[in-house]
Amino acid sequence: LIGVAAWQLDLRLAVLALPLILLVVIATRAWVARLAWATDDERLAIRKGWVDRQVGIVRFSRIQALSLRQSPFDRRWRMATLHVDTAGTGGAGVRLTLPFLPEAEARELFERLHREVSARDFVWN
Repeated sequence: LIGVAAWQLDLRLAVLALPLILLVVIATRAWVARLAWATDDERLAIRKGWVDRQVGIVRFSRIQALSLRQSPFDRRWRMATLHVDTAGTGGAGVRLTLPFLPEAEARELFERLHREVSARDFVWN
């Protein structure tokens, strides 16, 4: 990337871009290092973020939709992203995203959540 910038633009601009690229790599590694998830018999919890730490907890009974997605980049590195949409209060649902999971782990979690959600008895009020 820096070589292309040096060739197309100017060597000085490429040298200025190097610290920015290093900063992005360091920040991304720190963000991924803080990424975690856990489940119990009734809930899924997701923690993520480096500077803006976020924790999301959702009961299985509130999950409305699950999806497992892979970009070409994810397929190349055998990763996947799990999306969980929930029933919210007042019409404002919550979307939890769990990115950068190893593909086998993501599929296992997806299947477990699908079984848990499918096994629930839904009561329509």
